[in-house]
Amino acid sequence: MMEKKLICVSCPVGREISVKTDRPVPKHLIAEIMELVQALAVEAPVDIGQVIAEDLLGTDANLVATRNVHRIRNGDGRDSPST
Repeated sequence: MMEKKLICVSCPVGREISVKTDRPVPKHLIAEIMELVQALAVEAPVDIGQVIAEDLLGTDANLVATRNVHRIRNGDGRDSPST
């Protein structure tokens, strides 16, 4: 089994959030799981511990956020993420 590692999921607005699995995953599935993770897009707000993806490749491991990403208002009134 592989230990938990931090990886990033690209947010649609160009920010990244750090994530980890909530339990070890088999080593032989890591490359395939990374492909799935790199295809994800998450919009703020995101809370620490929030599940980003469930049951990765049938492993019962969930992908969870390890940082908060909040939405803030720009001067033009549009939302943008902030960590």
